[in-house]
Amino acid sequence: SSIVDLFDLKRDPEFINHLITMRQLRALKKDSAVYDIGQNVQLEIKYCSTVSVNKTFLRLIIKTVDGEPITMLTNTTGFPVMQNKDERIRFCVDTSHLVPGRYTMSFVFYEVNEFGGSTNLDGLKDVYCFEITTVPGFNNNMEWQQRYWGNVYFAPLDIYEQGSEING
Repeated sequence: SSIVDLFDLKRDPEFINHLITMRQLRALKKDSAVYDIGQNVQLEIKYCSTVSVNKTFLRLIIKTVDGEPITMLTNTTGFPVMQNKDERIRFCVDTSHLVPGRYTMSFVFYEVNEFGGSTNLDGLKDVYCFEITTVPGFNNNMEWQQRYWGNVYFAPLDIYEQGSEING
């Protein structure tokens, strides 16, 4: 597995006074950052917090290597973070809708209070770079044209009726 030390990475001004510190990112079950379409990206982040937080969330932002935003993912149930305790979180990213290409991931820990307001606790931009490669039969074996079709691939069209005798 590949490991990225996050502790000393420079934070953007919005994350300077971070309450949680992401310390390490590790890709699980993978020695390289190259994935086939549909292959899940399994990651682990080690972190420590200066405060206890009841409802912590992780926001993951995927962009192209050129910086074009593709999507954002987050967990739906907050998890507790304990003060002054080294902890880790493991999660899986479904890549089945990303087309072949190179991407980056950014990570933000944030808290949601009882009124629905959120506060960023730590964040790092573009710290994990990965590549999605094509598989046989993808897109009817046509080369994907990102310039015209974008970076998201939906399931194939479901043609449920065809012919000259369609009624209604």
